Amino acid sequence: MKKILIIDDEKDIRILLSSILKEEGYSCIVAGTVEEAENIIENNSFDLVLLDISLDDKKKDGIYLLKKIKKLIKIFL
Repeated sequence: MKKILIIDDEKDIRILLSSILKEEGYSCIVAGTVEEAENIIENNSFDLVLLDISLDDKKKDGIYLLKKIKKLIKIFL
């Protein structure tokens, strides 16, 4: 089963995307904050990440997380 990480600060979006993808047979994990996403990213691997660029934390936004994900991918390759 493919694992998808959904990172969005809007709860309704996380719920909607997760529900649709689970109905299609995907395993979904959701994160609503940068800190939560960082913990999940560091301890799991995913086939796909759906990432909101404009997160509530102005110092650490979606671009920050994207760079972190790219660094982790290089470590695993």
